[in-house]
Amino acid sequence: MDALKTKNKVVNFAVLIIGVLVALQVYKGNMKKMDDLRTQQDAEKKKNELLLEISQLELRLNAFRNTMSPKDVNTVMNAITMLAQETGLKIMSFRPSIDQPYPEYVKSPYNLEVSAPDYHSLGRFMSRVESASDMYMVDRMNIRTSSADARELVAEITLATVSIAE
Repeated sequence: MDALKTKNKVVNFAVLIIGVLVALQVYKGNMKKMDDLRTQQDAEKKKNELLLEISQLELRLNAFRNTMSPKDVNTVMNAITMLAQETGLKIMSFRPSIDQPYPEYVKSPYNLEVSAPDYHSLGRFMSRVESASDMYMVDRMNIRTSSADARELVAEITLATVSIAE
């Protein structure tokens, strides 16, 4: 009987050891799966952050596209006329030029001739043109005194709007 109890204890101990070894293997396998899932979860979080950033950039790009949309000549003329009136300038001529297409954008130049009472008025006008909500770029400016009145300045200005090429 004593031998049978010892044999049962040895068998039970062996079964217990085998059970513990199997449980450790299952535990290690599950821990590996958990690590893989954590790694996958971190990768998915990074993807979500990138997608959020992309959607925010798309919103900004669309707002930028609205700013860079093609402008109607009358709209540009009205905006420039308002800026000139605000700064005390007189527009003597306003001539649109031929659009200049580039691979990514189209540049639409306009030739202006304005008369200004002084340099300060002309400077305020230029500052307002370049800081207007619509995007205008001053490409060229030539200043001279008026032939009719030496105190008055005449400026020949080439400014342009830029729109995204479609």
